[in-house]
Amino acid sequence: MVNSWLNNWEELSNYFKYPEDIRRRIYTTNPIESFHSQLRKVTKTKRSFPSTATPTCCFYLVQENVRKELDKTT
Repeated sequence: MVNSWLNNWEELSNYFKYPEDIRRRIYTTNPIESFHSQLRKVTKTKRSFPSTATPTCCFYLVQENVRKELDKTT
């Protein structure tokens, strides 16, 4: 692993040129995949929705929860 870092330091060091807040977003768990996971949790247990507006409502609520969690961390 050390050899890999040493051999590729030129490319790896570009990461440090970004401001700290952007670097934090780069190396954290993929936020899009996390968001998709939250959406899957909501829809996984549902066989059907009573109306076409129901999934939209559910997705909105998931999005709001994710946004609130992100606000806590920043």
